[in-house]
Amino acid sequence: MLTVKIGGTPYIIDEPAFKLSPKLAERWKCTIYIWDYTGTVFFTYLMKVTVDDPVLGRLFTGFVAADIQDKSNTYPHPTTLHQIDCFDPRRLAENRTSNRVYTTPTFAGKIAADLVSDVLAAEGVLANYATQFVTTQNDWNSGTLSNVVGTSNVGDGDLELVGSSSVSASYLAQNDWNVGVFSNARANAGGDVSLIGVTRNYDDGVFSGQTLFGNGSPTQDVSSGVYELSCKKSSETRSRLDFAGLWSGNWTAEVDINVHGDVPKFSITWGTTTWNNNDDYAYAIELKSQSIEIRRGSNGSGGGNSQLAIYTFSTKLANGWYRVRVVKSGNTYTVYVNGIQRLSVTDSTYTAAAYLALRNRNGEPSVSIVDQFDNFGIMQAKSGTWTGPSTSIGAITTIASSIITWDTPVPAGGTLHSGAAILLVQTSTNGGSTYQTASNGGSIPGLTPGSSGAGKNVRVKVTLSTSSTGVMPDIANLRWAVIGGYVASGSRSTVPLAIDYMDRANQSGLGTADDGQTYTKVGTGTDAIASNEATITNTTGDLFERLGSKTAGDSEDSTRFQLSVSTISAGIVLRYVDSNNWCLLKVTTTALAIIMCLAGTQYILATVSVSLLTVTWYRMRFRIAGNGPTNFYGRVWTDMTVEPPAWNVTAVL
Repeated sequence: MLTVKIGGTPYIIDEPAFKLSPKLAERWKCTIYIWDYTGTVFFTYLMKVTVDDPVLGRLFTGFVAADIQDKSNTYPHPTTLHQIDCFDPRRLAENRTSNRVYTTPTFAGKIAADLVSDVLAAEGVLANYATQFVTTQNDWNSGTLSNVVGTSNVGDGDLELVGSSSVSASYLAQNDWNVGVFSNARANAGGDVSLIGVTRNYDDGVFSGQTLFGNGSPTQDVSSGVYELSCKKSSETRSRLDFAGLWSGNWTAEVDINVHGDVPKFSITWGTTTWNNNDDYAYAIELKSQSIEIRRGSNGSGGGNSQLAIYTFSTKLANGWYRVRVVKSGNTYTVYVNGIQRLSVTDSTYTAAAYLALRNRNGEPSVSIVDQFDNFGIMQAKSGTWTGPSTSIGAITTIASSIITWDTPVPAGGTLHSGAAILLVQTSTNGGSTYQTASNGGSIPGLTPGSSGAGKNVRVKVTLSTSSTGVMPDIANLRWAVIGGYVASGSRSTVPLAIDYMDRANQSGLGTADDGQTYTKVGTGTDAIASNEATITNTTGDLFERLGSKTAGDSEDSTRFQLSVSTISAGIVLRYVDSNNWCLLKVTTTALAIIMCLAGTQYILATVSVSLLTVTWYRMRFRIAGNGPTNFYGRVWTDMTVEPPAWNVTAVL
């Protein structure tokens, strides 16, 4: 007796009328007759059809092409005779065409896999296959490399033998840079090097770290990227620039000032160590449309102030923005307006380290005034250098190639002023006696391929400069390398770090994996192999099963799993150090989460809602790539279905 299922439901058929037409190189066809005594059954186009014989096994697999219903011999009774015409699965492939073009001879297996991936998967045609394309430099550098390296020397990438010896240096963190010598520059906690100073252009709306003083009911805000400081009539207000820190010694400070009206005075103060709400300061410049002057106050003691120098403009300044610069050199203060020196005076009354301030001196007798400032910056100097250590490359007998690279973060206010920031990177091959200009991503000048490294010492010098303190030059991630001549042989392997199909005898514990590595259980619970599947039960807290002892930074793992009840979870752990330090893709019946554990404290980096069934097989994949930033990716999908291209949950740290 034949067993016929349509849409997964078994039906009794009229076997004598059953027709099957198997043919070579043609579509198989099948005709089935079913008596429907209720008149309520309907068979729709493309419902799956299977026909099995108890002896011969599966005779036919296909789909409904047409359902012809006949009631001519049964009317008015509801009984209906269904003539089901079916065709085989080749009909699915005939629905689609592939436009992929192969420009080089390609293996048939690759073409078949492409057909499934490109078009047939959308028709429900599934296949188990794996493909790998290795073309770019990054592709070649994946896997386990021994005496080989991915490069971009041929096409979009190739694999080459590495040199017999190589020398390189990287300056990525603050401590890396600190091995060098600084002049008017510094290494910052973020791993970059900049001039010693601070900039603020207010484009982000931030004015934190500015404390108000004065008797003019001061208020401050940022509007359209411009800082505003208000002052009531016949009064004075100051905004102390705490964010810029204390300054002594030599420095250059600049700010844009919006000059408007003949009475208000737009001011910058410095040297003040005693702060109160009186109109008092150590030193100040006061700019108005007719003149600019340097004044000395009593530094908070209430003793009044006096003029040190004044310059009267031959033509009154028109309303608008002006760039004001104050340069302190020793005890001499020089003032510029739009790059033209207007004042210079020497005074040593106040020399202690102190804050600067923006100031609104409103001489209007009846109205409040709002002063506008922008693109503030203060620097110890507008040019500085970092010189790295001298490194010998004498061990390289034959130089194959060299390279130097660096990153140039966008400087604060980098496009607001002409000249902007200038970064000059130079290299020396004689320990610093002479230098040549280097190009980012280029070779190190003076190291010709084929020449010897004997007697040569590489040194890097970075010069940072700017035409305006509103623009902070910056450099990060400086690397250089000199690659030696090629070794005799090398290899690249893409064997997984760990792989296990669980296909072994039932046993207590997980035993030895297919790749020969063994599991180490960390935590409390019962683990076993049963019917070619791993089981973990009776856990108390987290239980980890670490496979082997290999380590990896960038890595990816996938596994098949099921949850027996809704109160438990499963997961993949990457970058496992110990039970207190790891990264986890955790799945429950309701959520998929990326979790990081550091020193025993768990942090949820991202989570999304999912809806999984218990006692149902699923697959999950977890990927971690990079380090600062580190990218996390996770997905889960039903087993025996096409893996979706999109990640369910991602995080960046």
